[in-house]
Amino acid sequence: MQHRPNRLRRNLDHSAADWVKVSLLKGSTVLVAIVCLGGCSSSPGRGSGVGAQGVKPAGGLCAGEADVAAYQAAKQYFLPGYPGALPSPGPSACYASARAAESDGYHAASTPLGAEFVGGVYLAPVSDEVRGACKAAALVMRGPLACPRILPTYPPISSKPICTSSSLSPEVGSDSACVVVEGFVMSWEGFAVPHDYVGVDGRAEGHLVVISAPQDRFVEALRCQGEVSEGTIVVNGITAARYSCPQSSGMQGGHVGVRWSADGVASAVSMHHDSATNRRLVQDIANSMQVVSQ
Repeated sequence: MQHRPNRLRRNLDHSAADWVKVSLLKGSTVLVAIVCLGGCSSSPGRGSGVGAQGVKPAGGLCAGEADVAAYQAAKQYFLPGYPGALPSPGPSACYASARAAESDGYHAASTPLGAEFVGGVYLAPVSDEVRGACKAAALVMRGPLACPRILPTYPPISSKPICTSSSLSPEVGSDSACVVVEGFVMSWEGFAVPHDYVGVDGRAEGHLVVISAPQDRFVEALRCQGEVSEGTIVVNGITAARYSCPQSSGMQGGHVGVRWSADGVASAVSMHHDSATNRRLVQDIANSMQVVSQ
């Protein structure tokens, strides 16, 4: 998995008709004078929505280093993975951070009803396809499972995980993000995170694992080799074990997670890298889990 470096780019897009550069060479010193003709604005993008720290959208989208989309008419900015409808027409400017957008006078769009915003990461209700995959997995397992009702969201131009009833795979590492291997396993990668998020290998890259199986079956994936106990928390009124996994311990390597049993189902939720944000995300996703019967 690769991640692009997080650097703020500035775009000074001056019209050639309005700006004249005059270079005067004297001895070994080069003096550059910039003369503004015909009444130029002191802010390069004023009037177009591109402020001092913004760049123009490429192809009508904000992506890469400047992935915060700002809309001049509403004076709002939208972070990547925003789980709601975006204004039309497209963004007026793109920014490298919420702070940069705010410095140019934009304010954050409200989180849509039913979604959550935790440490710069959106959690939104799962799709019909994911719900269908959960029900199909319960049929394969011939027993109840617990499935999440909220999951991290994805940027508009990214490749989203494949998790449908027809894509269920019996192999971890397949193209499907949902597999049935002794239990139902969801491996969620590449979701939208802010540039200062810390995840896989210390980069701004997230990895979430959700595991569930009937309680009377032993599921190796529910545990990781060499795991360390991190105490307990409460999940849906049930005491759950919090744990962390060594980097080299398989699918949950480098993760912090919670594991619990309730209503005949054993479940675990974990995310790569132990941080306050990931602990909160893990707990909120765990609290959203709902039992699905065959």
